[in-house]
Amino acid sequence: MVRIIRFLKKEIIESPKEERQLTEEFLSVCGTWEDDRTVEEQINDIYSARKSRKVQGEII
Repeated sequence: MVRIIRFLKKEIIESPKEERQLTEEFLSVCGTWEDDRTVEEQINDIYSARKSRKVQGEII
């Protein structure tokens, strides 16, 4: 029972602090992308690198 309480405490109570820190770290690198290609060239590279695959079955 104690292990469950510790787990829940860590996941529920302490997670927002970790999530906030992770968000701040992510946002600290926003806008730092450097590339000599134009936006159009970057977009063309992204589209040309995509691979299509046939998906069978129902998608939920």
